[in-house]
Amino acid sequence: MEPMADSKQPRPGQVTLAGWLVVAGSLAALVGAYERITNLHSIDTRESVRRMLAEPPLAGSGVELGTVLDVLHALALVTGACATAAAILGWQVLRRDRRARLALTIVAVPLLLAGMADSGFYSTIAAVSVVLLWVPQSRDWFDGVQRSAPPPASQQMPQQQMPQQQMPPPSRPAAPPPPARVQQGRPAAYAPVGRRPAAVVWAAVLTWVFCALTTLLMIGSALVVARDPHAVMQEAFQRDPSLADQGVSEHLLVVTMWVMVAVVIACCVGASVAAVLLWRRVAAARVALLCFVVPALVVTLMMTLAAAPFVVGLAGSVTTLALLMRPEVRAWLARR
Repeated sequence: MEPMADSKQPRPGQVTLAGWLVVAGSLAALVGAYERITNLHSIDTRESVRRMLAEPPLAGSGVELGTVLDVLHALALVTGACATAAAILGWQVLRRDRRARLALTIVAVPLLLAGMADSGFYSTIAAVSVVLLWVPQSRDWFDGVQRSAPPPASQQMPQQQMPQQQMPPPSRPAAPPPPARVQQGRPAAYAPVGRRPAAVVWAAVLTWVFCALTTLLMIGSALVVARDPHAVMQEAFQRDPSLADQGVSEHLLVVTMWVMVAVVIACCVGASVAAVLLWRRVAAARVALLCFVVPALVVTLMMTLAAAPFVVGLAGSVTTLALLMRPEVRAWLARR
């Protein structure tokens, strides 16, 4: 394939998704940073910091309350400044500004670090979305390069057969090609149009596998809660004593856990159905599956920061997202 310069090349879906995630996530992170600075010296914040200093690994370290509040204030300022810059740069990225993409990549690093240290959810979304701006299709769009596909086999076959038809033996004239050969060549030339791409196969398989595992995990958690809810809630209170101080009852925790289990299982069923429709070549199924994969990627990323084994789910979400963004998937669905 040969690259061709094209100033009117349509914007890839990866760039659109990444740009709007950066803008929306950065604006939400900016609002969150402002709220943290406003409530920094509130009674609830001071009490939570005191409890944190009284538990390992900070217990007995000599770190004072004022020092922690100053660090939180500085992190909130860094998050707010980086979020403001990322929102502006994200908008410029949607307008095909290569310098804005480079600057956004640099800003994403402190935005991610400050957000992780300050438990920032939206700042992490904005920072991680920058990765989509550097995939091959996005790079070609920013560089103004369009990859031209090779000519179809139906156009190449007559050119390859032409020398044989124009050079007959001198003793007798060349006979025309038999109709049966032409009829056999046309299906072979157009067969790849209906062939399911490997990216679709792997995206569907990964969706089904991870949805099945997640559903089994949620059902197991529900059975544990149903068997002995009191023991589960006691363990939750031991891990986070602030739950009892905030007036959270055992009944509320049980109901919340059941609701969470039901929501996760419903999302797994919806993603599995979307994968089935994608397998059956329904164009809208790709967008529907993306609506499940992107939140799953964000959730698994946040859970990986708390527990390393969740990196398996994060890898599955990233891989599925990359497969759904492949150009052959969009072309296969569009040629239905």
